[in-house]
Amino acid sequence: MSSNPFLPPEILDYIVDLLHDNPEVLRECCLTSTSWIPRTRKHLFARIKFHTPNILQSWKDTFPDPFDSPAHHTRALAYSQSVVDATAADWIAGFSHVVRLEVTCRATPDTLTAVSFVPFHGFPPAIKYLRVVFSTLPTPEIFNLILSFPLLEDLSMATYFGEATGDDGFGGLQTAIRPQTQPTFTGSLDLFLGEGIGPVTSWLLSLPGGIHFQKLSLAWFREADAPLITALVRECSDTLESLHITLLTFGTSIQHPCPLQ
Repeated sequence: MSSNPFLPPEILDYIVDLLHDNPEVLRECCLTSTSWIPRTRKHLFARIKFHTPNILQSWKDTFPDPFDSPAHHTRALAYSQSVVDATAADWIAGFSHVVRLEVTCRATPDTLTAVSFVPFHGFPPAIKYLRVVFSTLPTPEIFNLILSFPLLEDLSMATYFGEATGDDGFGGLQTAIRPQTQPTFTGSLDLFLGEGIGPVTSWLLSLPGGIHFQKLSLAWFREADAPLITALVRECSDTLESLHITLLTFGTSIQHPCPLQ
């Protein structure tokens, strides 16, 4: 099969776009005609996941030049902190159009260093959605990463382990970075923190520019966090459009689809 020379290019593009969620067929489209490759790459590489060092190394071997690779098609990038190495700043540069970033951090506070995230600070500045999944309570390095994206609107944070150490969550340390322009935080906030919502909530409430989320989805496990939950909702009361609170200890769920009065 070959592309019909009398079929307008925009029609061919439309056909490929309809197949955006079918990677197997998209790969076959790449073999159909060389003229189809650019459009299929747009969808094939729209979402990239690097969860193991081997997967990342395979990518770098296939595309040694980060600026001459399909990375510029990627809009959603997910990676594990374990794949970060000394060359992170090199390969990450090619992903210049990412708007959704997901970071999985399995390191403990003792093994996590600021260097692990420095190559990802502010990359690229267009990121609007960030999800951070970590194995222990958050550290200043994770908060510094969040603050490095000035256009960030949606924030999702989750952890299932760790030991609660107080409202600051990391021994009283403060974030090392106070950027001139902090994230707008005008989208959604999703928190699922197994060992207490206090550290993250206290940090958000301390930001000088305030928070203006329109949607809150908060899962909490300790009754001691109730005052912070109240403060978080109150802080967003002027912009809040949707509220979902779940106290998982007792299975209580509160939902407000409309702004609170």
